[in-house]
Amino acid sequence: MSLSSATTQIRRSGRPAALLMVLAPLLAEVLGGATPLTLFLNPVTFLSYAVFLYGLPLLVIREIATRAGLGTLSLWCLGAVYGLYNEGLLSETLYHPLDHQIPAYFSYGLVAELRIPWMLYILPWHGLLSVVMPILFTERLMPASAGIPWFPKRVTWVLGAFVVLFGVTRFLFAGEDRVSNGGVVLLHFGFVAGLVVVLCLAARRLRSAVRLIPDVDRDAPVWRPVVAGAACYLATFVGLQALAELSVPWLLFVLYFTAIAVVAVWAFAHLREVTRTAATRFLLGTGLAEATVAVVFGLLTVTVLWAIAGVLFGAVFVIALFRLNPRGPRSL
Repeated sequence: MSLSSATTQIRRSGRPAALLMVLAPLLAEVLGGATPLTLFLNPVTFLSYAVFLYGLPLLVIREIATRAGLGTLSLWCLGAVYGLYNEGLLSETLYHPLDHQIPAYFSYGLVAELRIPWMLYILPWHGLLSVVMPILFTERLMPASAGIPWFPKRVTWVLGAFVVLFGVTRFLFAGEDRVSNGGVVLLHFGFVAGLVVVLCLAARRLRSAVRLIPDVDRDAPVWRPVVAGAACYLATFVGLQALAELSVPWLLFVLYFTAIAVVAVWAFAHLREVTRTAATRFLLGTGLAEATVAVVFGLLTVTVLWAIAGVLFGAVFVIALFRLNPRGPRSL
């Protein structure tokens, strides 16, 4: 590819790339309740999230998935890899006794100072909220950018190398885990690296599952994917959180997670293809469930900004559902 054509390709991809870089931290941090909207809008916080913590890693993941022709389930696996990058190398929430925003997970289910239940919760959560949802929403909002690479292959390699080098260097030489758990920090790093390999192999194995296809059936059920998305979110993440809050023996937590994972992988692996509208409705259903959780728990914990974020995002998701349905509100 010539320099001029590469420059043109990057310029055309500027808008969807910028949208993805902002949308991902909005969904994960603001709707997820980790970062209040007022703090998110702080220029330093915004740039660090939009570029280093979410933006560049997601652009690399999206390019890899697009060039490899990976399906949605494989993209979710790569999203879990991103979860390891975020929570394992940068935020370091996987390791005890480092601080944790959710007290229930602080010392729950420790193995070699690894928070196993928290890892099982947060990795698929990041796969959904931080990767699958923002990528598919971006491509839905800008359909001309869907299913095609945004950057030349060399640019993707350079960005990928930078992301990996940044994360590894930060963890090994400036991370809190190195100070608190110096004796096992290399064990933690090896565990994260090994899990990345496993998830990448799983993504390759599941590459043909749940491929997105153009809309072919305008009379397809509207509510079914929405309800399915909400039910999957509640059964998985609310269910796991409830077990952690109740402090059940953590092996039961693992068994519950395993059962949910087996059922989900079996169901999605047998779903060879899905229309983009149906996939969007499913994700909007999960988003509505997350927004409901934000409102309820934001009010219960007097975290007003989180509750407000839930209301705002919930309204956006409902409007999006109406706009997806050309037949109007009665069909919803």
